Parts: sequence; C-alpha cells; structure tokens
Amino acid sequence: MTFSAQEMHRPIFETMGAEKWEDEEKDWWNREVTVGNESPLRHLRVPVGGKATKDLSTLAAEYHNAAEVLIHTIRAEPPSVLRCGNVLLYLYRHSIELLLKDIIPADLRRRDHEFSQLAARFKFIISEDFAGEVPDWIARRIMEFAEIDPRSTTFRYNEHEAFVSGPTYMIDIVHLRAAMNALNTALVGARAVMILEGKNSENG
Repeated sequence: MTFSAQEMHRPIFETMGAEKWEDEEKDWWNREVTVGNESPLRHLRVPVGGKATKDLSTLAAEYHNAAEVLIHTIRAEPPSVLRCGNVLLYLYRHSIELLLKDIIPADLRRRDHEFSQLAARFKFIISEDFAGEVPDWIARRIMEFAEIDPRSTTFRYNEHEAFVSGPTYMIDIVHLRAAMNALNTALVGARAVMILEGKNSENG
C-alpha cells in the first residue's frame, strides 16, 4: 500500500501562510471522494484555535450539529447506525454537558464530566439566582444520561461497569433525535433568558 506525501507528512494544523503543498494523484482522489471533484468546496478549510476559538455555547452547538450531520448520514444509509451508535450518543451527551457548563458560573464549574453534579448545580442556580424551577422533564432527561454515562467514559471507552454488565438498550434513533433537539432547545432558551435577566438585574 502506498501513501501520498501529504497523507504522511503534511501537517493537519496549518497556520495562515503555511507551505503550499501540490496535490498528487492520490490527493486529488481524496478531495474528489470527500467533497467532489468540481465542488467549490474542494479546498474547504475550517478555522480552529486563536481568534477562531469558540466559547462553550458555540462549541456545544458544534457537537449537536455534528450529531445532526451523523443523523443525516444514517437517514441516507440506515444500516450505518450500527457502526456509529456510541459516537452519536457521545456527541449529543457532550453537547448537553457543554451547555450546562456554559450556564454554570466559571467559579462553580469543575474540570470534570460529572453529569449529576452539573445537573444539581444547574438546578441550584435556577432556583437561587433566578427564583425558578427546572421542569421535571429536563431534570429527568439529564439524569437519564447521568445514570448511563456519569463521567463521559461510557460512550467513549465502554468503561462504565453498570453499562457493560447491565441490560442491552435499544435506542430509537428518531426518538433520540427528537428528545435531544427538545433538550437542546430548552437549555439554549434557558441560557438566553438567564443572560437577559442577569443583564436586567445588573442595570436595575
């Protein structure tokens, strides 16, 4: 098996003005199968890092959008869900985690993936700072993920013992997508209201 020079040696993380690489035959083939030979996206690039570094809410949207793109692939080729179930669940789960972390003040935010603690802090903030109450269905949905993947190791590594040695779950993909879109909409909406009310209280 042969690999092109770009496949082996061209850096993934290139900065503006980096060395220009000339496509070899293999690289042209890679671009054709990725974006299409005549596509205006042939030299598609995505900026990351530096000024392109995203805040948590935008990063959460990226993970959610990635899950939606995967759903689109599954829709076109249903059997493909068997090859990407864990990844799909991880993308949705991580998007929720990032939204919760974005809502929680930085001084209360821990550098871990403890979902149940994030949920508890979220409920506390809504209650104490905004005199509100998190709807039961939102709390239940978050805790449903917390029980299956409490530390973000279940879908990434299959290391959660209760998951590995427990029952086999059957995930209805249509329901999963609908539930995650509902939860995402609710959390994004809650964040927006909290920002608005927070500004109002500062100005008042």
